[in-house]
Amino acid sequence: MHRPTHLARKSSADQAIIDLIERNIRDRVWLPGDRLPTERELAETLGASRNTLRRGLKILELEGKITRHVGRGSYVSSDLAMEEGEGPLRPERRSLLTDFIRRASPVEIMEVRSMIEPTAAAMAAVRATREDLNLMERYLAEADLAQELETFEEIDALLHMQIVLSTKNRLLADIYHEINNARIEPAWKELKRRKLTIAQRHRYHADHHAVVQAIMGRDADLAKSLSKSHLREAAKDLFAVQ
Repeated sequence: MHRPTHLARKSSADQAIIDLIERNIRDRVWLPGDRLPTERELAETLGASRNTLRRGLKILELEGKITRHVGRGSYVSSDLAMEEGEGPLRPERRSLLTDFIRRASPVEIMEVRSMIEPTAAAMAAVRATREDLNLMERYLAEADLAQELETFEEIDALLHMQIVLSTKNRLLADIYHEINNARIEPAWKELKRRKLTIAQRHRYHADHHAVVQAIMGRDADLAKSLSKSHLREAAKDLFAVQ
């Protein structure tokens, strides 16, 4: 099982891999639903190490451009728009949004997450495909095995992003992608390191299981309620919010 890496901390080597894969997708070398070459083949073709390639693939997965399945490989996302710049947020607007979010405090980010995520969970309960649900289950299984807080947080980021991607609302996914990346900012990571206990982490993971089960059961109201409760308790733990 591959452990998630720092998904938004892109080195020049990571970015080169991402650019090459995205170019092949834009040029329709690989179409939506196509299986990508194996990691070994991609590494040889792109002249990259396996570790660099895996970091690039993880970033593309979080951005919703590819999906990855244990034992089956990586695939171009079926929902991916093929024309460069077609997404709701063009690069210059995404950059502006990223700057705003980086200046936001952890409290502000949590408040915005509390507005977005419960509604996204309800939408996912209605719109998620079997592939979406399989990915949610996969991230839960990986989190079950996570020993370190950093690893758990990175898998958690993938799960939350997958729920939002399952809404099939690309504007929402673009915005949330930038919000989700805020968790690797130093202020957020230090807050988690100081405040969260092992018991709280286990409780959050149980919450995640419950939310995903509600989504799989197509119970939008329950998914929304559970997500809202989870975020409310997390805010209390982190910020002593009543």
